[in-house]
Amino acid sequence: FFFQAEDGIRDAQESRGLGDVYKRQVSTQSTWGAYFHFMTDPRKNLLLFIHGFRSSGQSSRAKQLTERFDNVYTPSLSLVPDLAIHLLENTLQFLKPHYNITLIGSSLGGYYSIYLANKHNLKAILINPAIRPYDTLKLSLIHI
Repeated sequence: FFFQAEDGIRDAQESRGLGDVYKRQVSTQSTWGAYFHFMTDPRKNLLLFIHGFRSSGQSSRAKQLTERFDNVYTPSLSLVPDLAIHLLENTLQFLKPHYNITLIGSSLGGYYSIYLANKHNLKAILINPAIRPYDTLKLSLIHI
């Protein structure tokens, strides 16, 4: 079980240099179990996976999480940032009273996770988060 750097590669393959180091980092279920052991809220724990730009809630990364854990929700988000945040805000409003939510954000989803974690006082796990998405999004959205 691993997550790789956001360099357009979606499958495991030989390393192409130092940027591929992250692809070989392994996360074991016992590590995740230890993390959730410290979450003492009596509500059920829920992982909310927030995918990256031009990805979906059915991506290989989302499927890896849902195969590994039974408490994962992976919505598919709009390419339009305002709509994506609106959907995530509504999702959190609905789920937060019933679940102890931890966000998992990948790439642009990592950027969204930082925002949502701060706004809603949630824990977040970031996988290669976008740092300046406003620069890359303005180029990408022109072609949509």
